[in-house]
Amino acid sequence: MLRDLTLLEPFRVGSDEVRTLEVRLAPGVDGGFHVSVQGRRPGRPWVEHATARIPRVSRTSSVLETRLSEVRARLGPPVPGPRPAHPVMAFGPRWENVTGSVSGDGEALLEHQLPVRFQPDLQSTPLHPALLDMATAGATHLVPGLDPATDFLLPVGYGHLRLHGPLADRLSSHVRLRSADETAGLASFDVVVYGPDGEVVLEVDDFTMIRMDGADLLRDAHEAPAWLEDAIDPAEGARVMELLLSRTTPAHVLISRRQIGDLVREADRGAGTRARRTPGGAATPRVLLPEVREALLEHEAVREAAALGSRAESEPARVVAFVEYQPGAHTTVSELRRFLRRRLERRWVPQNFVELVALPRDEAGNVRREELRDPFASTDDRVEPRTPTEKAIAGIWSELLGLERVGIRDNFLDAGGHSLVGIRVLLRIRRETGVRIEAHELAMQTLEQLAAQVDRRRSGGEAPGQEADGRPSGAATSPSRSRTLPDR
Repeated sequence: MLRDLTLLEPFRVGSDEVRTLEVRLAPGVDGGFHVSVQGRRPGRPWVEHATARIPRVSRTSSVLETRLSEVRARLGPPVPGPRPAHPVMAFGPRWENVTGSVSGDGEALLEHQLPVRFQPDLQSTPLHPALLDMATAGATHLVPGLDPATDFLLPVGYGHLRLHGPLADRLSSHVRLRSADETAGLASFDVVVYGPDGEVVLEVDDFTMIRMDGADLLRDAHEAPAWLEDAIDPAEGARVMELLLSRTTPAHVLISRRQIGDLVREADRGAGTRARRTPGGAATPRVLLPEVREALLEHEAVREAAALGSRAESEPARVVAFVEYQPGAHTTVSELRRFLRRRLERRWVPQNFVELVALPRDEAGNVRREELRDPFASTDDRVEPRTPTEKAIAGIWSELLGLERVGIRDNFLDAGGHSLVGIRVLLRIRRETGVRIEAHELAMQTLEQLAAQVDRRRSGGEAPGQEADGRPSGAATSPSRSRTLPDR
């Protein structure tokens, strides 16, 4: 049994290199173990690739009562045929084990057969990785808005994995879509895997995947990022430290491998336009993005549009679009995102969309940027955490995002969070509070709202994903003449 298995980054090994991989166990506070999978290149520091918990096994744990015959009766027999080849990643021959599938409303049934020449693997590998991968991740087509030609979902974690017996060469897997949040790029599934005789051999709760670009997938996480291309090397850094320590009077020191004049001119050009966003503080000035507007106007349902975002290269782009539809026309956020991904760089595809009856304009017909209100934006006045739950969540954000201060009105994405860190935040919140928060709630709500959700659910007053009045959690309100678009 494994809990909170989080895949932090791939363990890449080139054809001409050697890497060390270690699985480390440490006693846990609950009587179980904490697992850390770490790897390194020769002479390099250790890198953590995955973490998990092995809880003390409870004698009351039981197998799900869902029967394979009931799933087959509901969905019908699987249609024979292999899984289509992936456009981004080439899997090995062991992963060619899907022999048939059938899908229904938010669920799918897959049939698996491990190729004969690889069946001896099962004698030493009861949890076969190729069978596990395809049994859990073989139904990504259930995710709304997923474009199989361009989108790739990468596994990032398992909430709970229970292995009741060794995997056989023939299996059936029942995959159910648990949640999908296109804003955060996350989707989660529940999976039950059956053996040849219909017995449950594996249960997976909250298997989570993240949407990735092919280019991001191929990039080595240990390669120097672009902003380090002009950095000094370690030997030069040591020499600089020697010079600083040898001085007897204070000095201001500028270290650069570029001409000082170039840096001064760039600073003059960028003055006032690259203010760094601080959580709860003033954000970088946001401007109208005409290229996003033009792309939106190409959609047949859009009558008029505007988009706000920052062009500061030092920050990840956060774009909100404001859309006015043609009379009688409408579409969804998922469709608009798919449409824009074919026309814009990914960084300029809006994270949020707001529907307007009419764009605010001045007498000359120009859009009034100051009246385009982003219902998802954080406020500028910081209020320190007050309740124990607010302080606990703020501590998690501070640790995982490297923040010195976090206010209750800060939003996770605005504070510098992203999807991969978000998985760790969700697991930590669940571990420290005992309450499950959904990915879309983390992406759309403030820290104050998240803490209130946790407190309500701990008191038993609310089911996950619902506000106290029954509205979907994370719903935002805009000015009276606008409303936020539904994600699906």
